[in-house]
Order: sequence, then structure tokens, then C-alpha cells
Amino acid sequence: RYYVAIGSQARAGTIDASVELRPPTPIPPNDRCSGAIVLTDGASRRDTTVGFADDERGGSCAGFSQPDAFYTFTLATRQRIVASVTDGDGGTTRFALTLREGCGGPEVQCATASGFPAPSSATIARNLDPGTYVLMVETDTSDTSDFFIDFSVRPAI
Repeated sequence: RYYVAIGSQARAGTIDASVELRPPTPIPPNDRCSGAIVLTDGASRRDTTVGFADDERGGSCAGFSQPDAFYTFTLATRQRIVASVTDGDGGTTRFALTLREGCGGPEVQCATASGFPAPSSATIARNLDPGTYVLMVETDTSDTSDFFIDFSVRPAI
């Protein structure tokens, strides 16, 4: 059930209104882990949490009720990954970056970036065994924002 409220500053008169029902706006694919964007070595993207929902509980360094965006990558051999997230609009958004073993899997590592007084990066750099992993980017509900995510794969050290 939906309601429409119409107001006017006029004390009298008529108002003509029409309502049109359409299908809902599609959820961005990477708003859920099942639609995670695949990252490959050298990936650099500008993305957002604007309009995203909190679909999963974040890592140990993330708060509750934070919009999240998902990314995935697969390693065939033991490798070192470096993933970082930076504020995309030069603001002071706080980001949490969580690395997991697959969708809903255990946390491997979590990092945060607080942009105060200037934009900074949340970075995860670590050796990983072969497998499929998920990166989750989260922002505070009151401060959804655009961000840059950079990802690279290097030989394990």
C-alpha cells in the first residue's frame, strides 16, 4: 500500500495529479555478493555506495548498517594481492575494506581509512593461497560516497 500526499500554499483551488506505476529500479549488481564485480590484475575502478544497501555484516573493523559493494577474484596459485580503496570525491568518507574467503566466508583481513583531514586509503596487502576471495567496501550510512578501488596481483613473498 502506498500513499501520496500533496500540499499547496494556496488556500483554495484544485490540483490535478496522476500516478504512474513502473517496475522498481534494478539493484546494482555488486550491491550483493552474488553480483560481485570480477577484479583482475591491474584493475582500477571508480564505483559508489550511493543507493546501496547493507546486505552483509562487514568485517571486524566495520560498523553495523553500512552500505556495501562487492568484488571478487580467483587465484590459481599462491600470490600476493594488494587492494586499496580511496575516497573518490576528495572528501572525508570513512571506508572499511574487508577481505573474505568467498561470499559469506570467514574474514581474512579488514582495513579502514578515515579521510580526515585529507583522503586516505584502506589497503590490504597479503599473500593468499589459491582460491576465490571477496573484497567488500563499506561506508557509513550517513556518508555514502564514490570511491576508487585498485587491485593488483604479485608473486608471493
